Amino acid sequence: MTSRRFGVFLPALALGLAHAAAAAWMFTGPLMRGEVPFFRDIPVYYYPNDVFLGRWLSRGLWPLWNPACDAGAPFLAAEPLGLVLVAAAGPLDALRLSPPLHLLIAMIGASALCRARGAGVVSSWAGGIVYGLSGFVLSAANLSELFHAACWAPAVLAAAHHLADEPDRRRVAVLAVLAALQVATLSAEIVLQTLVAGAVLIPPPRLRRAAPGLAAAALVALALSMPVLLGAADLLPGTARSRGFAPLAALSWSASPLVLAESLLPRFFGDVHSFTDRGFWGQPFFSGGYPYFVSLYLGPSVALLASRARSRRAWALAGMGVLLSLGEYGPCGCSSPSRECACRSARR
Repeated sequence: MTSRRFGVFLPALALGLAHAAAAAWMFTGPLMRGEVPFFRDIPVYYYPNDVFLGRWLSRGLWPLWNPACDAGAPFLAAEPLGLVLVAAAGPLDALRLSPPLHLLIAMIGASALCRARGAGVVSSWAGGIVYGLSGFVLSAANLSELFHAACWAPAVLAAAHHLADEPDRRRVAVLAVLAALQVATLSAEIVLQTLVAGAVLIPPPRLRRAAPGLAAAALVALALSMPVLLGAADLLPGTARSRGFAPLAALSWSASPLVLAESLLPRFFGDVHSFTDRGFWGQPFFSGGYPYFVSLYLGPSVALLASRARSRRAWALAGMGVLLSLGEYGPCGCSSPSRECACRSARR
């Protein structure tokens, strides 16, 4: 190994080990004490699906139909990492191993993205930790599609940055494979957000120079994703998602301006984890009485670090995210007082 390659490999190894320790600490229960994640959809949807999937994978078959659900229904479990974990470790151990493994992918990918954007080793480590332990990523751990796609997103963006810096066939292949892995999570909204983030974060001159390579990566990713895309197309007809969501559904769980204050002030509304009126006074400010994602908390230190960013495009992307999170309280919301009243009364 040349000295140059060694100089690149050693910081990457150190970052990986540091993130592995953080992921193991965050999921000490499943990894060390035999506990399993148990919240909302996990015991009633995701784990039963993994049990069904595991039974058929053990027979050497990839099931596309579940006769025991909804009087028989199409079944699509497509993420390769999830399939490997269920096949190799069984559904119960896959439930224990999948969250920390995906969190590790998220932190390593975020650090790689920081390195691709010119950050040093310590700054890249901080970027990976902040992203992986952020409220959104951890709160999405019980919603596998969102969680897995959010964990793959930084790696996809890092690969796109490398391709934009120096286009070649190897980087085209890496980006195509990572993009296909993210598409396989079936989280179209996170995939779309990743595309928008890439278009914003990569400087326009580099985007134009790498356009042929990016187009080639997109075509290869599309080809690799065809089983997933065709399966999803077969699932959609007749569903609410295929018809498009009504404004009430699309704008539900909006974050009011007062709710955004919690991004800087920890436990502004009290202890949300109690899920009772005791010690939590924020029920009137959330659609269901409690936030859909448990935390918006960023913290003053993270906000201070973000304020040091000099990229106007990155700030524009962050502002877009805040506006979207406002939902009905922002530009995407109800445009008239009567509609606003109707929205709020319907939610209640």
